[in-house]
Amino acid sequence: IAFGTLNPAYDETPTTGLANLLNSLPDGTLIDTAEKYGTDDGDAERELGSALQFCGRTFQKVNDDDESNDDNNNNDNNNDSNNNTPDLLLCSKFAPKPWRTSPDSVVQACRSSMERLGVNSIFLYQLHYSDAISQPFKIFGYVDNKDEIYWEGLARCYHEGLIEHVGVCNYGPQNTRAAHAFFAKRNVPLASNQINFNLMRHRSSMETKSVCDELGIQVFSDIIRWEVAF
Repeated sequence: IAFGTLNPAYDETPTTGLANLLNSLPDGTLIDTAEKYGTDDGDAERELGSALQFCGRTFQKVNDDDESNDDNNNNDNNNDSNNNTPDLLLCSKFAPKPWRTSPDSVVQACRSSMERLGVNSIFLYQLHYSDAISQPFKIFGYVDNKDEIYWEGLARCYHEGLIEHVGVCNYGPQNTRAAHAFFAKRNVPLASNQINFNLMRHRSSMETKSVCDELGIQVFSDIIRWEVAF
């Protein structure tokens, strides 16, 4: 189960209300956020980062370690030195934008998300949607799909140890296969694809679900404000 932060409901002030919600979640819950969530970019991540400081749970927290996945080492990224596994797993998303034109832009966006969240690594970092749907000049016949550039950036985040897992969102069967093949060449497992796959919308996503099952990719889907892994 994952807890989404797109439009969380609060009974108290935002920070303490969200902290209370986090404290009510079962161990192993994925906390799903994104740089685009909130009124302005970064709002949800900043609010979540503040709430985590009030939260009594273990999570990835800033420390002085600087290790990467290439070293086959696991950072102790939580606030309990006797427990190497945080019980809240933070996930965020990178959004394609016209001015983000290099792999380094993904790395910088990831570091900015980490700073807003107050952590030194992110459990799952995802491409929010394909750049193919973010083409302002498509009506003039000009398309510049930067998905492979963004995939390269995600691979760098993984190998630099900034993230533990790589994911994509809103990918259909063709893009899923292409991304999986791309990451495989760079020794990066494609962990997940977050799509619309629920009781209200499942028939149109069955082919994508089948491809993900074939390739060993976890599927996440939203159910109102909660999410389920299949």
